[in-house]
Amino acid sequence: MATYKEPRFLLDDFLDKDRKLLGDVVKEVNKKNTNQDKNAIFLKELMEAMLREKTKENIKLLPKKVERKPLEIKLPIIEERPLIIEARKPIEEKIELPFPQYEEISYDLIKDKDGKVLVKANYKDQEKTYILTEPEINDADKELLKVLVKELDQKINKNKKLIDDKVFLMKVMNRLSKKMGLIITLDYVEKLRYYLIRDILNFGKIDSLLIDKHVKEIICDGADNPVYIVFSGHENIKTNVVYRDPKEINKLVEKYATISKQKLTEKNPFLNVTMDNIKFQGTVTSKFTTPKFIIKKL
Repeated sequence: MATYKEPRFLLDDFLDKDRKLLGDVVKEVNKKNTNQDKNAIFLKELMEAMLREKTKENIKLLPKKVERKPLEIKLPIIEERPLIIEARKPIEEKIELPFPQYEEISYDLIKDKDGKVLVKANYKDQEKTYILTEPEINDADKELLKVLVKELDQKINKNKKLIDDKVFLMKVMNRLSKKMGLIITLDYVEKLRYYLIRDILNFGKIDSLLIDKHVKEIICDGADNPVYIVFSGHENIKTNVVYRDPKEINKLVEKYATISKQKLTEKNPFLNVTMDNIKFQGTVTSKFTTPKFIIKKL
């Protein structure tokens, strides 16, 4: 590694020789009497002046001492800001979970006071069907039931306690069934009593659908068409409920109109009401409409 040598200006060989020569001249001059030899005085002053100038010139050649200052690095000023951490907001959008998937499910819907099952429901997912099983009745039973409803409709609506009076019901059934050859027993009375409650006090053929919490909508597109439902989110489910007579549908629409204190006329055969967590839309028979309805549970 090379060693740095500081440059010499006043002490080099050339300057040493000049200085020695001038010094000798000055000494010689000092030996003489300066008062008597003007030339010697002049020469002395000249030599001293030359020596001073020469010294000044060489001093100028010396490098100026540079003060080394510590290196200052200016960093950019960064504004201090508080760290802000945003709290996670809960998701507000509602997440809809898939509806329960049933391959097939059967369950009891209605029981009598003694715990006997009167109505069952059966849903089949692949077939998209919903079957209600009610107390079995034959054509003769249906004929008697039709007469009973006509006979007892107003009486039971005026006095609802009559529906629980089995002795009263048996007397009426015995009187009306004489020509039909039917044997009236207490079990038979109980079976028809279910239908009397369904058709007189409640909402007829769709009464069990209204009771079933899995059924969300009920759609009737007119007589002789099966009623369709929405079952726990599954749409277009065909039921075994069918209105054979348009009058049955008219009766249901008029019943809702009476409950909601609405009036249906030929000019206004439409009903649109909401009550008891039910939205009901329906029409009755007129020149321009046929009886239909849609029920949506809210």
